[in-house]
Amino acid sequence: MLHLLSNSLIITLAAVRAVSALTLPAPEAIEVPLRLVSRPQQDDPELLHRRQADTTLIYEQSNLEPVIQVGVGTPATDFYLVFDTGSADLWVPGPLCTSRQGCPSGRHYNPRRSSTAESVPRDRSIFAAVYGTQTTTGEYMEDTITIAGNVTLPSQEIAAVSTTKGLLSSGNPDGVVIDGIMGAGYPALTMSSTRYHYQYLPVPQHLYESKVVPEPYFSVYIDADDSRGGSVVFGGLQQNAVSDSLRKTPVAKSSYFNGDDSQYYQWRAHISEISRTKAGDNSSTPLIIMEEGSSFHFDTGTATSRLPRRLGDKLSRALFGDENVMHIYNFYVVSDCSQFRNQDDWELNLVLPDTEGNSFTIDFKPSDILMDYSTLFDQCLFGFMDGDDYFIGNNLMKDYATVFNFGDNTIGFADIE
Repeated sequence: MLHLLSNSLIITLAAVRAVSALTLPAPEAIEVPLRLVSRPQQDDPELLHRRQADTTLIYEQSNLEPVIQVGVGTPATDFYLVFDTGSADLWVPGPLCTSRQGCPSGRHYNPRRSSTAESVPRDRSIFAAVYGTQTTTGEYMEDTITIAGNVTLPSQEIAAVSTTKGLLSSGNPDGVVIDGIMGAGYPALTMSSTRYHYQYLPVPQHLYESKVVPEPYFSVYIDADDSRGGSVVFGGLQQNAVSDSLRKTPVAKSSYFNGDDSQYYQWRAHISEISRTKAGDNSSTPLIIMEEGSSFHFDTGTATSRLPRRLGDKLSRALFGDENVMHIYNFYVVSDCSQFRNQDDWELNLVLPDTEGNSFTIDFKPSDILMDYSTLFDQCLFGFMDGDDYFIGNNLMKDYATVFNFGDNTIGFADIE
């Protein structure tokens, strides 16, 4: 009898395992829509003042942020967050962050009302971050987040903020007000790592390590010509991306962030030169030879690409002529814009190293690097503004599906059909 029971038990367990194996689906890539939301340029006090006083928001390419909808807690409260490859923490307004404290949306995350909220050890619970001119403080928590409506990720470390100084968003024509940020940088870029030397997994890495998605990368496509704004795909590539065209460049370990070049922090890559190629004879003219060791930050949280002032001056005037370029605030305003925008006999090329020791280019037509400014005076904004670091922002990344791979530490670029 015992022998029979043992055999029955073995058969039953085997059957359960077989059924479990059959019912556990393989992880699939998750595509989440992005919305483009306009917000004031914090680097321009006059523009900021005008925008605060104007209830009609200008939906301009030079100022668009990709926003993802994320649920936090159980039951989930939905928030609109900037999808930011330039940082690594996810933060949302906490229960005490009102419009007076810098949280204008009226949406709040209250851990006491979430059945899945967990505190973190007190000796690493304080969250404090600086984003350009914006400072944010709060408290770290762990809770379940929900993306794409029904995909849950338990025990994600997040921050519930109590104050945020600096206007994050004034909304857009659809009335969307940005609540916070979902960072997608490396674990070493989290404020927990900087402050406490404790690294946790940001959302993309956590999705992969939890076997929610099949591959260790995410891809971003920002479509400035589409009101839907594009998408981010966790663990996969956009359907309209040409996978055979994918070119990869190694992520650079840079000391720019905190003086340490022993780890990966930001999604940075070396660009050896910026050149111009003429159509027909395919001749290439170097315009800027980058200094050895310099790297560009590929940052979806930055709307407009940036160069140090001396290089921005040199590049803009080489492309459009001294007489056609004005430097206003941090921007380069190009006169007689229509004559340049309609040119189709040259391209701007960024030259990057590939993973095999060779190089490749990502290319931009004049219409890709000129943004509307004043149709009345036929003026455009050049696609690079001046800054204290090297950035490739949304205005240039929109021409490709950009693949951020934390498995092989590369940034890839795929053409869009």
